[in-house]
Amino acid sequence: GIFFYPWDAIGSEIADSADLYSTGQVSVGLSFNRTDKNIELRNTEMDSEAKNGIVRFSVRPRNGFLFFAKVGNVRQFELEYSSGSFSNKFLGKSQGFLWGTGIQWNLTQDTPVSAATAIEISYTQTNVEVDVFKSNGTSVGVSDDFLQDEFQGAFKVSKRFGKIQPFGGLKLIRIVSKLKDNQTKEKLTGNQNLISPVVGIQWEIFEKEYLSLEGSFLDEQMMAVGMKIGF
Repeated sequence: GIFFYPWDAIGSEIADSADLYSTGQVSVGLSFNRTDKNIELRNTEMDSEAKNGIVRFSVRPRNGFLFFAKVGNVRQFELEYSSGSFSNKFLGKSQGFLWGTGIQWNLTQDTPVSAATAIEISYTQTNVEVDVFKSNGTSVGVSDDFLQDEFQGAFKVSKRFGKIQPFGGLKLIRIVSKLKDNQTKEKLTGNQNLISPVVGIQWEIFEKEYLSLEGSFLDEQMMAVGMKIGF
């Protein structure tokens, strides 16, 4: 199918419900999303926010697993933290890059008496050039690189009621972040473990064509709205 999310993170939406694809089905997706989550660099809590455009490719071979890969650009990135009474912010105004891969295994199928369930494991790496630092109303140019590795596991449940298919689940996320100053070579590193429930709904407007809405909460806040076309 094709996914389209005209919603303005670095985050990983689950994108697919727990329902089974037909054997050999291929999916191509385009998404735009926004997430907001807390990270930690050298014992300093920071709030990260990003806007991404992502292309996602999915295929289910005959062995039953759903494999997917994604590439995308980070269109806007902010990293904000407080220092005393001041608010400090790193900005990435240049285009960043992300890529990722993952696998999904369906545990149960959607039947008249049971819901579909699935487990998904994914990895995403994000690279952003940070070129502006703001503090107390003053902006200066910087040359920093932000690198983030995200490991995500998700348990998903979905149930079809006619043309409507609500879905939900729980995401467990491990984040490893690094901010490097290219001039001084100083590095700030940190890692976090996040938990985020996710809920969403798909509506089949035409055969194999769906509108969808998805959101996650608590440690990671993300919203996505989109369109899915099956082949």
